Amino acid sequence: MMRPDPLLLLLDEPTAAIDAETEHDLFSRWILGGRDGDLIVVLQDGQVREIGSHAELIAARGLYAELFQLRSDGYR
Repeated sequence: MMRPDPLLLLLDEPTAAIDAETEHDLFSRWILGGRDGDLIVVLQDGQVREIGSHAELIAARGLYAELFQLRSDGYR
């Protein structure tokens, strides 16, 4: 029961309990499909660590990029 285009989508370990195929489908729609969101906020130890779009955070090569790379390496 979710709006087709929610105003805010908050994800905390969004795929922790789903299978790899479904996880790939979700990330394909959110990130690879151009729905990477206007703003991603990376939290660490309760503090804002990084803010930006998927492309900006990947280019910054910070924590988000590191975690994204680790996750994607598992599927190659």
